[in-house]
Amino acid sequence: MAVPYLFVYGTLKRGCGNHRYLKNAQFLGEAEVEGYTLIGVIIPYAVKAPGCKVKGELYRVSQEELEAIDQLEIPAGYARVEVEARTPWGAYKAWMYAYPERRGRCARESYNCE
Repeated sequence: MAVPYLFVYGTLKRGCGNHRYLKNAQFLGEAEVEGYTLIGVIIPYAVKAPGCKVKGELYRVSQEELEAIDQLEIPAGYARVEVEARTPWGAYKAWMYAYPERRGRCARESYNCE
């Protein structure tokens, strides 16, 4: 069974430039993912970083929506990785776009596109 959830932390968030890719997705709420940090100023990307966390948003998405976002993110160097997104009401297996081969130290937890 495919993972129907997507955790976003950057330009796919509400109010940001690429959120249009999620216009039909169901927003579930704020969430966070442990073991990653955000690097980059204008366009953030997540890299593995033990002891760190990234804050973002959790969505229920369709396979078609994931495939459209793959076409945006994968050519830019991101990979779709499975993570555990934690919310106040529970944890979900979710997809997240990250640079899985890179490592970092705790830098930023969240991104604001405004």
